[in-house]
Formats: sequence, C-alpha cells, structure tokens
Amino acid sequence: LSSANEDDVVEIENTADSGENSQEDDVNLALEMMETSFDIFLSHVPNEGSSPNNEHNHHHHQQQWALGQLPRVLVCIGDLHSYCGRFGNAVDAYCRALPYREEAWKRLKQIQAKNSDKIELLTVEDLQCQRRLVETYALVTEALLACPKGEDVICYYDDDDTEKCNDSAKSAKGPSEPEKSGETNGTVLVPAKERINFAKSHYEMAREGLDELIYRMGRMAAAKINIGKEKEDIGYLVMMVVGVGNSMKDELN
Repeated sequence: LSSANEDDVVEIENTADSGENSQEDDVNLALEMMETSFDIFLSHVPNEGSSPNNEHNHHHHQQQWALGQLPRVLVCIGDLHSYCGRFGNAVDAYCRALPYREEAWKRLKQIQAKNSDKIELLTVEDLQCQRRLVETYALVTEALLACPKGEDVICYYDDDDTEKCNDSAKSAKGPSEPEKSGETNGTVLVPAKERINFAKSHYEMAREGLDELIYRMGRMAAAKINIGKEKEDIGYLVMMVVGVGNSMKDELN
C-alpha cells in the first residue's frame, strides 16, 4: 500500500474502534439508567404484609404499579447482558425477575379461582401476566444454554455489589468484566454439572405454562373476547419456546 492508502486504512480502523467504543458506552449508559430506575421503583414498592385503606388507596395503586415495573426492568437488564455475551449475568437478572412474575400470576389465579374461572371474566391482562411469566422461564433457559459448556454459571459484579448478586430480588447493579477469562471472582449461580438440569426444569415450566396459556387464549377466542395484539405476542412466544426447545435437544445430543 502507498503511504496515502496506509493513512486511509489507519483512519478507517480508528473510526471503527471509535464506533465500537461508542456502542459500548451506550450499552453501559443504558445499564446504568436501568439500574437507577430499578432502585427508584424498589423504593416505592409496598412493604410485605401492608394493606391499603380508603385514605391511601390511590397511593397503594401507585405502589402496585411500581412493583409491576421491577421484573420489567430486570428483564431489560438481562437482555442487555445477553446481548453483550455476559450470559451468567443475564441468568442472574432473569432469575431475579421470576419471583415477581410468579407472584403476580399467583394473585391472578387466586382471583380466577374465586370466580370459578368463568371465561367471561378473563381479560387480556390475564393473558399478558401469564405470557410474561412463561417468557421469563424461557429466557432463563436460553441464557443457561448460552453459557459455556463444562463451566460454572457465574455472574461478575463490582466488589461492592457481591452481596447484591447473592440477594435474589433486591438489586440489579451492573457487572464489571473480569480482566481475564480464567478469573473466578464472581458468584457461582449454577455449578457446571447442574446447568443442564436447571435449564431443563425452567424449560419444562415454560412448556407447561405455554400449554395453559394457549388453552386459555382459545377459550377466550371461542367466547368472542377480543385479545388484540396479545395474539401476536403469544405467537412470538410460541416460536421462542420452540427455539429454546430445539437448543435444548442439541445440547443433550
């Protein structure tokens, strides 16, 4: 190459490096903002065992709304970690979202049981709640299967956040990448020998929940209940669970 062309190549490489650094900065900024939003929402959730009265009913609804945002933020954090290839941290974030999703669906099922599961009382919100739970089971499975074979599933956090990594649903602080791939200064979430069984158990819960969800959607459709765009979201979930199932088969073969 001529010296002029060499200068052009160097400039192109520098531009590419600058673009990669900019993207990494954007991802880190997004994580930081979501971590902040998680802490804000967490500070507004109701205390365990608290019950609303007429005077504070509006405030209680605000608290319940904040509670519903926690798993949403955690799933977004998990998605970013997964995008960056930090699958151990993705597993951690998705698993932290699960208790919130499970509790929300448990409350709705209790209400449905009191109403004898009458089809005319089922709503799109019921479908959304169960779909999000099934989706989280699938995301946990997907992230586990993406982790390196034969290695522990580990999440890496800043030194000040080690305790938060161990706390299943009280923090979403972001990780710091280990300086070397062989470092083990993170928290082991799942031992290597249990990774597949752990993934399989979550996949089975996703399949079971999906079967129930499709059955409920069919009953609502037969009753001429409009479910709007939720049908498309459930269709996407079906493809997601099928894809995770295929990955599971490949892993076991």
